[in-house]
Amino acid sequence: MADSIYYICGKCNQIEPASRWAEEVNGEIKCSHCQTANERYTWPSTEVIDLLTFVRNYPADSPEYGRVTSVFASSVLELMLEELVTKMAYEDLSYEQGEMLINALLAGYQGRSRLFALYKRIGYGSFHEAANELGHSELLGNWDAIVAVRNTVVHGKLRERAEISHSLIEKTLDDALVVFYLLHNRYNKESIEYRYATKAK
Repeated sequence: MADSIYYICGKCNQIEPASRWAEEVNGEIKCSHCQTANERYTWPSTEVIDLLTFVRNYPADSPEYGRVTSVFASSVLELMLEELVTKMAYEDLSYEQGEMLINALLAGYQGRSRLFALYKRIGYGSFHEAANELGHSELLGNWDAIVAVRNTVVHGKLRERAEISHSLIEKTLDDALVVFYLLHNRYNKESIEYRYATKAK
């Protein structure tokens, strides 16, 4: 199982699992990227963490498990994709400069397939290629399986079987957390904030 707690550095905005934040002798906790002791914040966003917690704590033996978790897990994955694409779009802008532009861009690219298209346009290849490169080639197929069940639920086909196992949900969420934090870090390294935080190192 992947790490379940991640932190984002308050200075350089890089993300690492909690297990990689080393405590120094003097009690300060330093970021492994910018080597400064500063504030860190839980990642992903509070909204995503709340949904993740709900999905992970939903009773696996419930007859409604597949139907309920497919809807909420799909939301988790899509929100994380949107947050990543936002980071990519801000790459060479400060947040003050780009907020209106990025909001308008994202408004035109709502939904998973359109966010994947936007990722490919502003990134280095497709999301599928990136997940494969990071060693998580099953992520997209598992995500597709979850979305297929979610779609039967939201279209009112509740009598259809929801073949989503607890292990599939857990693996998909674990893989997604790893892929999204690594891709965030990849694109964040090209941001103004990251360059400023690490320029003296």
